[in-house]
Formats: sequence, C-alpha cells, structure tokens
Amino acid sequence: MKKIFALLIICALVFSLAACGKAEEETRTENNETATAAPGTQTASDDETVAETATVNPAGETASGGETAGAEETADKPDETETTEAPYTPTTKQEKPAKADTDGFDDRGLKMTFDCTDGEKGTVTFIQSTAAGKPEGELMTGASYKVEAKDEGRWISYEGYVRKHYDPDYKDPNLTFIMLAYLIPLDSEYTMDVDFTNTYGKLYPGTYRLVKEVSESADSRRTARNYYGEFIVK
Repeated sequence: MKKIFALLIICALVFSLAACGKAEEETRTENNETATAAPGTQTASDDETVAETATVNPAGETASGGETAGAEETADKPDETETTEAPYTPTTKQEKPAKADTDGFDDRGLKMTFDCTDGEKGTVTFIQSTAAGKPEGELMTGASYKVEAKDEGRWISYEGYVRKHYDPDYKDPNLTFIMLAYLIPLDSEYTMDVDFTNTYGKLYPGTYRLVKEVSESADSRRTARNYYGEFIVK
C-alpha cells in the first residue's frame, strides 16, 4: 500500500508540473503575438488624431502658421510711425588757411630766394607754407653757403668760373663758418644776411646761385637738402 500511495503522489506531481509548463508556454505565445502586432497597430484615439489633423490642415498649414504669415505681411509694410526732426543747431565752420602759391615750394613747403645786385652783400629769404607742404620735423639751416656760376648752360663752382673767364690765379675762397643752427619757423619768412667780402670777395659779373643746406630732424633722423637762390651781378 505504501508503494502504491507513493506512486500516486509522484504521478500527481508530474501532471502538475506538466500543466504549469503548458500554461507558461501559452502565456509566452500570447505575449509574442501581442508584440508582433504592436508596430502596425493603431488605436482608435490615434486614428481620430490623424483624421482630425488631415481635416483641419488640408494644405499642410496650421492655424499658427497662418498667424505667422499675417505677421510677416505686417512686417513688410513700411513704418508709418511719425518722426520728429531734431531742432537745427548752427555750428561754427572752421576756416581753412588760404592755399598759397605752390610755385617753387617743395614737399616741405619751403623755398629760398636770394637778393644781391652789387656782388658784395645779399639777403637770403626762406619762405615756409604749410598750405604748400608740411615737413615731418623741424627745419634747420646754418651759416655756411657756397656760390655756383652758370657757364654755358651748366652750373660750376665760382672759383672755376673766375679762373676760366677772369683770373687764372684766383685763390680758393675762405669758406670757414661758425657752426650755428637757425630754426626756420612754419608759415613764415626767415631772412639771413650774407657778406661775400669775407669769403669769395667781390663777385665778378655773371649769373650765379647761392647754395644753402637745410636739414629736417624727425624721430632721431636727420635729412639734409640743398636750396638755391639765383641772382645776377652786373
């Protein structure tokens, strides 16, 4: 009897386990079918939403889009807001200096003339005009000078001219000068006296030019340039 009773209990357990396995398999099969159908399944609420969208927006435009278009049309219209002009305030016009005659001026706005008729003494005049040109630095000149003579259309030294036309034994002039510097101011005339009796002696008749050097100092840089004043001694 005990053996029969044990066999009955074992059979009952086997049937119970088999029933549980079958139930789990059916549950798994239902879940798989549900997952397979989900991607293509569309609920009634989704269908209603799609239909509503298709009905309200047949041209693919939303109500908010229409409002945006209206706003753009408003932005395209010209601004009709009235503006108030500022009151007129008279201003003082800055008068420019009169433009000087640039004949004879260089890029520094400087030119030189020399007045001498007796061949003994003369006057150098420097004229500076910022309207004709403006130097980068200060313009300075010294006491030194030299004289050149015009001979057959070209300029040669005065002593060479005198030896050729007047005195073959003419000695070289004494061109020793005191080392002084004179500032040439802007927009003004600066004059200097010249006495040939201490250097060349009384000049012979001829066409001459006085040569003077003017330096320009700017940014620790010095640039020298010669200036000429032509004159005639009769």
